[in-house]
Amino acid sequence: MRRVSVNGVQIRIKECGPGSLSDPGVLPIVFTPGGQGGIEEEGFHTLLKRMPKGGNFAGILWDRRNTGGSQHAYTEKWHSKGEPEIH
Repeated sequence: MRRVSVNGVQIRIKECGPGSLSDPGVLPIVFTPGGQGGIEEEGFHTLLKRMPKGGNFAGILWDRRNTGGSQHAYTEKWHSKGEPEIH
Protein backbone atom coordinates (compact mmCIF):
# COMPACT_ATOMS: atom_id res chain seq x y z
CA MET A 1 0.00 0.00 0.00
CA ARG A 2 1.13 3.53 -0.59
CA ARG A 3 -0.04 7.06 -0.02
CA VAL A 4 -0.76 9.81 -2.51
CA SER A 5 -1.47 13.46 -1.85
CA VAL A 6 -4.92 14.63 -2.98
CA ASN A 7 -5.91 18.23 -2.24
CA GLY A 8 -3.19 18.35 0.40
CA VAL A 9 -4.40 15.24 2.26
CA GLN A 10 -2.52 11.91 2.33
CA ILE A 11 -4.78 9.17 0.94
CA ARG A 12 -3.87 5.48 1.34
CA ILE A 13 -4.32 3.40 -1.82
CA LYS A 14 -3.71 -0.19 -2.80
CA GLU A 15 -3.37 -1.45 -6.36
CA CYS A 16 -4.69 -4.90 -7.21
CA GLY A 17 -5.54 -6.92 -10.28
CA PRO A 18 -3.46 -8.13 -13.20
CA GLY A 19 -2.61 -4.74 -14.73
CA SER A 20 -0.46 -1.86 -13.57
CA LEU A 21 -1.57 1.76 -13.58
CA SER A 22 1.79 2.69 -15.12
CA ASP A 23 0.99 0.67 -18.27
CA PRO A 24 -0.75 2.59 -21.09
CA GLY A 25 -4.19 1.33 -22.00
CA VAL A 26 -4.92 -0.27 -18.64
CA LEU A 27 -8.48 0.26 -17.45
CA PRO A 28 -8.52 1.57 -13.86
CA ILE A 29 -11.35 0.30 -11.66
CA VAL A 30 -11.77 2.23 -8.40
CA PHE A 31 -13.34 0.59 -5.35
CA THR A 32 -14.50 2.90 -2.56
CA PRO A 33 -15.16 1.26 0.79
CA GLY A 34 -17.91 2.46 3.08
CA GLY A 35 -17.67 2.69 6.84
CA GLN A 36 -14.67 3.64 8.95
CA GLY A 37 -12.51 0.53 8.43
CA GLY A 38 -11.36 1.45 4.95
CA ILE A 39 -9.35 -1.01 2.89
CA GLU A 40 -9.17 -3.40 5.82
CA GLU A 41 -12.92 -4.12 5.69
CA GLU A 42 -13.53 -7.85 5.25
CA GLY A 43 -15.71 -7.51 2.15
CA PHE A 44 -12.89 -6.11 0.06
CA HIS A 45 -10.59 -9.05 0.72
CA THR A 46 -13.33 -11.38 -0.53
CA LEU A 47 -13.77 -9.21 -3.61
CA LEU A 48 -10.05 -9.23 -4.39
CA LYS A 49 -9.94 -13.03 -4.24
CA ARG A 50 -12.72 -13.17 -6.85
CA MET A 51 -11.19 -10.73 -9.32
CA PRO A 52 -10.20 -12.24 -12.68
CA LYS A 53 -6.56 -13.30 -12.90
CA GLY A 54 -6.13 -12.04 -16.45
CA GLY A 55 -7.21 -8.92 -18.24
CA ASN A 56 -6.16 -5.39 -18.96
CA PHE A 57 -7.37 -3.65 -15.82
CA ALA A 58 -5.97 -2.44 -12.52
CA GLY A 59 -8.06 -2.24 -9.38
CA ILE A 60 -7.54 0.62 -6.95
CA LEU A 61 -8.73 0.43 -3.36
CA TRP A 62 -8.54 3.62 -1.33
CA ASP A 63 -9.31 4.82 2.15
CA ARG A 64 -11.48 7.91 2.12
CA ARG A 65 -10.26 10.98 4.00
CA ASN A 66 -10.64 10.53 7.77
CA THR A 67 -11.05 6.74 7.48
CA GLY A 68 -8.77 3.72 7.59
CA GLY A 69 -5.13 4.59 6.92
CA SER A 70 -5.73 7.95 5.22
CA GLN A 71 -4.94 11.24 6.89
CA HIS A 72 -7.47 12.69 9.28
CA ALA A 73 -8.06 16.28 8.23
CA TYR A 74 -11.07 18.18 9.48
CA THR A 75 -11.23 21.72 8.19
CA GLU A 76 -14.01 24.19 7.48
CA LYS A 77 -13.03 24.18 3.80
CA TRP A 78 -13.32 20.38 3.59
CA HIS A 79 -16.53 20.20 5.59
CA SER A 80 -18.38 22.59 3.31
CA LYS A 81 -17.41 20.67 0.14
CA GLY A 82 -17.92 17.08 1.28
CA GLU A 83 -15.24 14.72 0.00
CA PRO A 84 -13.42 16.49 -2.86
CA GLU A 85 -11.22 13.46 -3.56
CA ILE A 86 -14.09 11.71 -5.34
CA HIS A 87 -15.08 14.59 -7.64
